[in-house]
Amino acid sequence: MDSKDHVQNWINAWNKHDLQTILKMYSENIDFESPKIRDIIPELSVQKITDKKTLEKYWKKGLEKYPNLHFTYLTHFQPDDKTCILQYLANLDGTSTVSVMEQFTFENDIIIKSQVFYGVKLNFDYRFESHGVFVFRSNGTSQDFSLGRVCEDSPL
Repeated sequence: MDSKDHVQNWINAWNKHDLQTILKMYSENIDFESPKIRDIIPELSVQKITDKKTLEKYWKKGLEKYPNLHFTYLTHFQPDDKTCILQYLANLDGTSTVSVMEQFTFENDIIIKSQVFYGVKLNFDYRFESHGVFVFRSNGTSQDFSLGRVCEDSPL
């Protein structure tokens, strides 16, 4: 499994809101965990999805709730040949950004398990410049902010 290709394809598909391309990356019997599941589909009593059809419903409703959703790559690593851990920023609505870590487990280059972990909500708008530098706006002013953990060889 080439995690660099996976990460690039995954982020690009999400930023285009191309659910069909995203869904092709996942197993029919996906094990998907996220604390946001009940926020998006309140009728589900769990924070785990185990089939692709429900996963598609979850993502469709999520994109309806956040039509301007955009991900910005921060870094990723591959601890073994079946696992990839991705860290990214999720800009939900143009003003609300949250830090996210997602761990993918693969079998034959298909995601069979995904666990999503959310950090704090950041109250700034941003754009990624290059080499780990973000330009962000907070309280109406623009500032440069360098994130040392951003990989210099960012695939995105």
